[in-house]
Amino acid sequence: MSLIPNRTIFSRELQIVIDSCGMITEITSNCYDILGYTDVEMLDTNICKYLKYTFDDLVHIESTNAEILSKDGIKIFFDISSNHIRNNDNKHYLVHLSLIDISKYKESKNREEMLFRMFSHAKDLICRLELIPEVKFTYLSPSVEDILGYSLEEYKKNPMLPFEIIHPDDREIQLSKVDRKTDFSKLFQARFRHKKGHYLWLEDYIIPYYNKEGQLVAVETITRNIQEKKELEIRLEKLGYHDNLTALFNKNYMLKEIDLLNNKINVPVGILACDLDKLKYINDSLGHSKGDILIKNTAKLLLSTFNSNHIVVRAGGDEFVVIMMDISCHEANGLCSEFQVAINHHNDGNRDMPIHISMGRAYSETSLNVMQHTLDIADSNMYKNKRQKKHVQYLMGQAN
Repeated sequence: MSLIPNRTIFSRELQIVIDSCGMITEITSNCYDILGYTDVEMLDTNICKYLKYTFDDLVHIESTNAEILSKDGIKIFFDISSNHIRNNDNKHYLVHLSLIDISKYKESKNREEMLFRMFSHAKDLICRLELIPEVKFTYLSPSVEDILGYSLEEYKKNPMLPFEIIHPDDREIQLSKVDRKTDFSKLFQARFRHKKGHYLWLEDYIIPYYNKEGQLVAVETITRNIQEKKELEIRLEKLGYHDNLTALFNKNYMLKEIDLLNNKINVPVGILACDLDKLKYINDSLGHSKGDILIKNTAKLLLSTFNSNHIVVRAGGDEFVVIMMDISCHEANGLCSEFQVAINHHNDGNRDMPIHISMGRAYSETSLNVMQHTLDIADSNMYKNKRQKKHVQYLMGQAN
């Protein structure tokens, strides 16, 4: 009499009966579908060939998980239930095993555990933020505390925290991350306030999730600390837009700002164009190191007169330009006069290497579409000043 119930066997369930010697006496025919062995091949073979457990082990085990190698050498995981009974002579134990194939579950569990370990140890911040029916984090990696100083508990208690610590200038960027109209194919860069008070640049890659009605119901984000990258960009930008000798802005920066003022920003603008008169003479007679000192001294006087609201540029070897934005004509003329006073004061104490400079001014009530014209007027006035001084020097030479 068979000990295996006469019922339909689930495709993932394998039933086996073994005797006290561990020999397989009965087995369901679906063993071929699960293990690749036929029932004929498995009958009268020892269970130890397939399982690491002996008969004595199985007598005392009610439930366990174990793996069996299929005929093709593939590892299959089973949930095993064991039930021991006496056979017909009431003398010998038999063990009835029910094995359920849980390989897919095991693979899924292993994959989840692996992903959890990866996320737990990742330096990037990984999260899922539910938006509907209420805003809440359903996953947040521990790295959040390393990046911004706030604990997981603080985020879970207040899921709006990322919107509260965003830099004021980047608030619109942050709000766009939960707007269904946003283009989520791009990366989002914004500054967040660390718990200690300083700001950090972070970069988000966002995966949006929508319901059938087209509502944005959740977002998953991978967030990276890009503070070092931003600092490098700033250093490179400084190298690209600053003059190495004087630390003033260079011509590239001036052209960029002129383009903005000419096409996008409309403010009153004053321009001062300057040209050192005797730089070539000093370079030729005293050496370029002395010429460099003259250039740096001129830059210092410019910076002492014009503040950070103005763009002070070394446009060439002996050429300087100052762009004064959002300023009245009277204020611009006053600053130019202050610069001349600063030069005179400098020359009183540096008679061995005085600064001789020609200057030209220009002013416009608007910057749009007139920047090059205004700069040309300042240049023209500067060259006019230079010619006038040469004419005076010529007359003085004639008189002598």
